[in-house]
Amino acid sequence: MSKYRSGVLFGKELEALYNDAKANNFAIPAVNTTGTDTINAAIETAAKVKSPIIIQFSNGGAQFIAGKGMPNDNLQANIQGAIAGAFGRRRPPSAAYATMSPVFALIAVQPDPEELAAGIIPAPQFMGGNFWDGRATGLRLGNPAAEQALGPFLADKEQNHPSPAAVLAKLRSNRAYIALWQAAFGTPDINNLTTAQINLNYDRIGSAVAAYEASVEVNQFSSKYDAYKRGQATLTPLEAEGLAIFIAPAPN
Repeated sequence: MSKYRSGVLFGKELEALYNDAKANNFAIPAVNTTGTDTINAAIETAAKVKSPIIIQFSNGGAQFIAGKGMPNDNLQANIQGAIAGAFGRRRPPSAAYATMSPVFALIAVQPDPEELAAGIIPAPQFMGGNFWDGRATGLRLGNPAAEQALGPFLADKEQNHPSPAAVLAKLRSNRAYIALWQAAFGTPDINNLTTAQINLNYDRIGSAVAAYEASVEVNQFSSKYDAYKRGQATLTPLEAEGLAIFIAPAPN
């Protein structure tokens, strides 16, 4: 199976794999996964034996991946992408509180008393950015959320626009957006004629999305823990124990 690249196959690549299996009379194993543990186990096994594999989800499995907050009574947890027959690999996460993440940076870690006594200097740690790997660093726009917001417009399994210019053209065709653009940026012109104009205005879209994501409408701070921090709620003994474990320094 070395003739197929690693990763998720779709479109013509997937069709070629199916035709290969049909022509050579072999089956592609399909594993019904229920969570990250079975997904990882299936993928690791396929890699070891150098075999293609189909990862499939039952309705319950799809809801597990989407998260408990995603209802599945009408299959909302099964997200179809822009490519026919291909489904997104994950449910888009909530943007709540994401704007609180700082610009990606290498931060010095202060040693605790035991480390000081032993002369140990902790290694610096990377902090900030958006995405698990921090690739929306915020170094370019000064805001990780603004850089992250630009991705879904062009992602093939999300909004699937062909280019930033196409996104801007769609905004230009909507009078309501033009009025909002005027209010936000002081000009009604959503220009997409030159590379410089496209880059400037596309970045403005990311900044506008991040501004909304930072609003109280998205970041409501309405959990019991938020109420506890404001002195408006009391934690149960079990909740207090969990909080103490969560904030305690990690054991060496």
